[in-house]
Amino acid sequence: MLVLADIVDGYTDKWTYVPGETIQLHLNGATVQANVDLVIYAANAKPYQTIQLDSLAPQTPAEVARRNGFGYEVTAEYTVPNDMDSGIYYFGKPKGGQDGRGGKQIPFIIKRASKQSDIVYLTSTNMAKAYKQNGGESVCTRYAVDKTLRSLSSGLAMCIFVRVR
Repeated sequence: MLVLADIVDGYTDKWTYVPGETIQLHLNGATVQANVDLVIYAANAKPYQTIQLDSLAPQTPAEVARRNGFGYEVTAEYTVPNDMDSGIYYFGKPKGGQDGRGGKQIPFIIKRASKQSDIVYLTSTNMAKAYKQNGGESVCTRYAVDKTLRSLSSGLAMCIFVRVR
C-alpha cells in the first residue's frame, strides 16, 4: 500500500536533466514522515514511477527566500533512468489527479543530450514573490506568447517558439 509523501513545497538542484544524471530533491515535508512514497508524474498527469523516501521533514526557508533561495537540505536523490522519454515530469501528485495546476508538485525536464530540438521551452523560475502577492496562483499565463497556451502548472508558464528551417 502506498503511503504518499505529504509535501509542502520543494525544488530540484537544476531544471533539466539527461538520462543517467542524478536529481537532488530539496523537499519540505508537512510533518515528520518515514518510509513514504513519492510518485513521479508525466505532464499528462499519469504516474510514471514511484520512489521511496526514507524520511521527510519540515524545513525552514532561508531569510528573504524570494531573493536568496529557500536553502533546503537535500532530502533525496533520483537517478534518471536511461530509457526515460524526454518531456516534462513532476515529483508529487497533481491536484485532483487530473492536471498540473495547483498540486504540490516539483517540475523537472528530461532532454536527450544527443538530440537538437526545434522547440524552445521557456519557464518562469523563482516566482515565490509573485505567487505570494497573487494568492498562490500563477501570474505567468498572461504573458504567454500564444493566448491559447495555458500554464502547465501553477509553477510553470509556457511559451513556445518554433525554429523555421
